[in-house]
Amino acid sequence: MNMHKHHIVPRYAGGTDDPSNLVLLTEEQHIQAHEDLYVKNENWQDLVAIHRLTKGKGISLTGDKNPMAQPVNREKHRVAMKKRRGGPNGFAGKTHTDETKLKIGLNSSKHQSGSGNSQAGKMWITNGTVSKKIYKHEPITEGWHKGRDKLTCN
Repeated sequence: MNMHKHHIVPRYAGGTDDPSNLVLLTEEQHIQAHEDLYVKNENWQDLVAIHRLTKGKGISLTGDKNPMAQPVNREKHRVAMKKRRGGPNGFAGKTHTDETKLKIGLNSSKHQSGSGNSQAGKMWITNGTVSKKIYKHEPITEGWHKGRDKLTCN
């Protein structure tokens, strides 16, 4: 059975991620807990939680029901995200160390090699006017040749 961690005191109400503030619930119990919290507190974050837990089937967040349609909620969200991340963008004004850049590069190259690379097994062909990619095993149509004209790439 898939169990969900639920904050007894919601984070929006000052609750923490401390184990003493967490309880394991089934998916149905988790949905019900947020429904109960919404009835009690009318906090838009419980609506969002219900929406996510039900994959949008339990409650519609369109139009006036969208909590972010309310300017006061948008502002509260903006302030909360700024506080949580340390700015409008959590990485704004910062730079990676050379060591971190190397780690990111190595990790990316692992995921982009072989079948993990969306371009694996493909090649560029051109007819002089249009360039496109085809799989290497496909025959090259008459009038086309390997390569690409950088000015006509699609």
